[in-house]
Amino acid sequence: MSSDSEHLVDTSFYDNLTLGLIKILEKSPGIQDVELEQRPPCERALLSAWEQRNGCVLPDDLRQFYTSVDGFKLIWNYNYAGEILPVGNMVINPLSGLKKINCLKCQLDPDTPTFQELDNFFKQNPNTKLASTNSNYGPKTKFFELDACQNAGKVCLVYTERQKEELFKLEESSIWFLDRSYCWHFLSENFAKYFRMMLVHLGLPQWQFLFTAMGPTPWAEQMIVLIAPHLLTDNKIPVASTESDEVINRIDPNIFKPKSKSLKSKKTIRENEKHAK
Repeated sequence: MSSDSEHLVDTSFYDNLTLGLIKILEKSPGIQDVELEQRPPCERALLSAWEQRNGCVLPDDLRQFYTSVDGFKLIWNYNYAGEILPVGNMVINPLSGLKKINCLKCQLDPDTPTFQELDNFFKQNPNTKLASTNSNYGPKTKFFELDACQNAGKVCLVYTERQKEELFKLEESSIWFLDRSYCWHFLSENFAKYFRMMLVHLGLPQWQFLFTAMGPTPWAEQMIVLIAPHLLTDNKIPVASTESDEVINRIDPNIFKPKSKSLKSKKTIRENEKHAK
């Protein structure tokens, strides 16, 4: 196959993978320098070796992802009053970067928590989300880093073991966000849904914090307001729960209603002026 035809195949594949987001970004005002790293598929032998080494089976959707492309990185800049800011950052670690972070022997960087640190934190904070929704959290719970979130936290693939029957244990996986204070926040029940959430939020800075009680920093929130204000609502976005079947990235219909606060204030001013006369 010629290089030109290969390029067409790659373009078609990534258009489908990103649901056409690349073309949308390129046509959006202020957004520029959209860059996508094209990566080859991951060999099945490496996937099997990863599962044997870590003692767990990759979820079907994540396995299919890695058999199509070994990781994902899409970045873009934003022209803010003539200043070029690196804003968009969508990352899924390659298989080699899908590393366990709760092992005492596994120190990826100084900010990576050990299992002992996590265990101590959950004992001191019994109301933490992961501890409360996964009562059998313990040494068999496994955490793997999907994205370092530019040092703002970690998006992790979390395996938990649940007792389904008396002699049968079922291993489940879901996607969680670990902030820098070691608090866990549920994002989605599977990788495919998380990937769609990442696309919907355009890889904006700290978008994962929209699903936490604290929310993003003022600077990150300003970027969201400038570029994708529809992602914010008047009401605080509720923290997602594993025990709820509601869609966590649902649209609040209130965002389509015009703001009436300023209109009411003007009406009040006119009434006060009449009374003064």
